[in-house]
Amino acid sequence: MRPFLNVFLIVLIAAFLSSCDNGNKEAVGENSTSVNVEVGAAADSMTIIRPGESDPESQRNPDIMAEAKKAALEKANANANNSNFRDIAPKSVKKTLVEEATSTSRKVDGQDFKRVEGAKVKYTKKTKQYTPEQLAVPLVSPDLSRTKDGKVASTTTFDTKSDATQATTPSKKTIHDLWDDLLKRNVLSNGTVNYTAIKARKTVLNEYLKILSENPPQANWSRAKTMAFWINAYNAFTIKLIVDNMPVKSIKDLEGGKPWDKKWIKIGNKTYSLNIIENDILRPKYKDARIHFAVNCAAKSCPPIWNRAWTEANLDHQLEERTKIFIDNNKFNQVSETKAKISKIFEWYASDFGNLITYLNKYTTENIATNATVTYKEYDWSLNGN
Repeated sequence: MRPFLNVFLIVLIAAFLSSCDNGNKEAVGENSTSVNVEVGAAADSMTIIRPGESDPESQRNPDIMAEAKKAALEKANANANNSNFRDIAPKSVKKTLVEEATSTSRKVDGQDFKRVEGAKVKYTKKTKQYTPEQLAVPLVSPDLSRTKDGKVASTTTFDTKSDATQATTPSKKTIHDLWDDLLKRNVLSNGTVNYTAIKARKTVLNEYLKILSENPPQANWSRAKTMAFWINAYNAFTIKLIVDNMPVKSIKDLEGGKPWDKKWIKIGNKTYSLNIIENDILRPKYKDARIHFAVNCAAKSCPPIWNRAWTEANLDHQLEERTKIFIDNNKFNQVSETKAKISKIFEWYASDFGNLITYLNKYTTENIATNATVTYKEYDWSLNGN
């Protein structure tokens, strides 16, 4: 009899607990397909439909989806600051609705983000907008690859249009990019050249010189672009001359002391010497004395070589800058109101400078008197690097 009573009690308790559990589920709406939120005494309610769970048709119909979202946003916007809403609505529902209703933008890690449309709150990073000037990157970039032995192989074709017409082609660069990279890596800001390091990358230097040789200035090039080409050519072939003859203490140790007269530079279908580039092209064609502070003769007394490539875009500004740097440098020129002890360059190329005192005063911080005594320093021809 007692075993029978025990079984009967167990069954009765189980039935009672099951009944309570079902009642609780109905009370909290666990099996419901919507969530009703009562707001204040007005008993205002809102229904949040979960597309795909309870109403797959709404997921397929964009009009239904749009209306449902609109209604939900309106309700959320009206109730976002309501204390009853915050207290009664389920946490996950409140978070979604409040963000949908109130979030239009926010910052993450200090960057601005903007909300995009969608069933959930998502953010997309705002992309920076650039002006055409900021995007301006001049033409032509060699497509370089390296062979197994480490040599540079070029499959480049070049467009010889003016760099200035290519302001909106950021993927394009100039024919001087290899040279620019070599200079940045191997020349200090004071003009000291690491010839040993450049020799280690001789294949790159030779590739750049090949690019120059195969792409001579064209008739439709601008004055600045052509001028920059010849300045780069002069400096690059001068460094080539040193690298090919290392070790060397002075450029004047080469070619019987007259390395500038040797015709060995092939550009297009012509062969040039360094003197031809400087004295038959740069000086007479452009008549700009600032050229003397751009070309470099590999000597310590020579105006320091700039550790960047000359381009159409930077030419005029940097000619002015390099001239001032040289003239106002006490290492090369010592000037005062009554005296000027200056570089031999001003003596050798006196015709290019016109009134010398006037020219110097344009770039020096000193005010040199018109009757100041002018003398010239001895030129140091020792190598401007290792």
